Amino acid sequence: MAFRRGITEYRISWIPLGGYVKFFGASPQEEVPPEARGQEYYRASVTRRAFTVAAGPAANFLLAVVAYAVIGATGISHPPAQIGDVIAGSAAEAAGFVPGDMVRNIEGKKVESWRDIEKSISKSPGKPLRVTVDRAGRAVELTVTPAEVESMNILGRKVKVGRAGVALGYLPPVIAVTAANSAAAVSGLRTGDEVVAIRYGDKEPRITGFWSVLTALQAAQVAGATEVSIDVRAAKLPRLELDAGVARRTLETGSVDAAAETSAEIRTVTMVTSSWSNDATLTPRAFGAGLGIVDTQLLVGEIAYDAGKSLAPLDRILAWNGTTLPNVFRMRELMMEQRAATVDLKVQRGFEEIEIAVPLHAFDAQLPEGKVTMFALVTSFLGQPKDPAPVVEIYDGLFAAIGYGLRETAKQTGMLFATIGALFTGEVPMKALGGPIMIAKVAGDSARMGWEVFLASMALISINLGLVNLFPIPVLDGGQLVMLSIEGVRRRPLADAAIENFHKVGFAMILALVVLATYNDLSRFWKSMLESVVGKFQ
Repeated sequence: MAFRRGITEYRISWIPLGGYVKFFGASPQEEVPPEARGQEYYRASVTRRAFTVAAGPAANFLLAVVAYAVIGATGISHPPAQIGDVIAGSAAEAAGFVPGDMVRNIEGKKVESWRDIEKSISKSPGKPLRVTVDRAGRAVELTVTPAEVESMNILGRKVKVGRAGVALGYLPPVIAVTAANSAAAVSGLRTGDEVVAIRYGDKEPRITGFWSVLTALQAAQVAGATEVSIDVRAAKLPRLELDAGVARRTLETGSVDAAAETSAEIRTVTMVTSSWSNDATLTPRAFGAGLGIVDTQLLVGEIAYDAGKSLAPLDRILAWNGTTLPNVFRMRELMMEQRAATVDLKVQRGFEEIEIAVPLHAFDAQLPEGKVTMFALVTSFLGQPKDPAPVVEIYDGLFAAIGYGLRETAKQTGMLFATIGALFTGEVPMKALGGPIMIAKVAGDSARMGWEVFLASMALISINLGLVNLFPIPVLDGGQLVMLSIEGVRRRPLADAAIENFHKVGFAMILALVVLATYNDLSRFWKSMLESVVGKFQ
């Protein structure tokens, strides 16, 4: 489709893989129509031609600014600066952090979201940090020294970062019972029970998560209560099973004894406190363990049918290939390192510890070093951490939104520039380079995730294109700017032969880049592309 306005022709092509602008008289040898004579591109001053060439990349950055400004004006959701869980044995636990703490400032700098916490901790390995938290309306001063750990940044580089041992998500009030002779088991509590309410005397603390269950029970002991009433709801466990080659979902209810619950109705159990520890130095986690109560972040809930041949609902995973699992975060780390199709797990089933071999689900992942086959345990856990309600950052007014757009564009430009630089230094392998297929996939995936994600992805792609166009490669805008700079210094145009050779070199470089990017795209997506094409004929 094409139309004219004056002497300019506008055209939309059938294959929308990019845009370009072609000027009349790009070189003196070019024939131009009579109405364009005297206005040829080569007749313009070096300055005007430079501004014209730079307009393309500038438009890429301008689009990013507008996209980010729209996102800022409509609101950006951030996770709050609230501690959801504190990892056992971590630097945060040693410092005295407890779930529910709202972080107000770190080293005197105001904290507004979880990202501020992550940034401060990650860049301070081994460095003591002064932290002020709001704990139930009371300001508490703490000092935490993040542990130094090795991690992989977005460029695929191994870096030393700080880790304090705090998590955003909070654990739900679901319990696991560890021993048949424990106070919890004797009272009638069962693995998978969800605690709905706790009462002692005239007190009924609010139950919001697993930590509140522990603190309520410990408060009952401190208050001298002789009995504690606990309302619980038995777990209903969906499970995927293989039936004639088709995965079907059935509903099962599990418990630690033979008498399985058949409903999700609330029942009440009574715990007698005479056998409870009165050690005031115990942490709530240690106090709960003394009662036989632990969290359920590794308690199996929903199982994929292949893993379900060996795993069972309410199995509590204790070790992965011989490595003890203190929490789900450690399991994720070990899973990322897993390169075998089967894992040896130690689990607690009922009150017995057993070892089983569990098949894993294979999938291809695109890492900085290239495509890697990875393996995952396809299951969910009853104690899956829950994220708190987000805080929303909104920029009211046109200038405030544009200011956010400019800052975010500058920030993302710096990050992408570092990434592109790492490609040339070899710190990021060329396998990480993507082409049109990758761009189309990213655009499609982001569109399915919502318009905010789509706008952010579009802004990143536009910044990427702007930076690439500024490369000092002939044919690209950056190469044209280099030639114009040389012409400006020489005060006369380059020889036609030099320009022609310059363009030949640039064409070869661009062609090589396109071939490499397309090869990388096909190596990533050939299987899914083939499956989609074959599917059309089935």
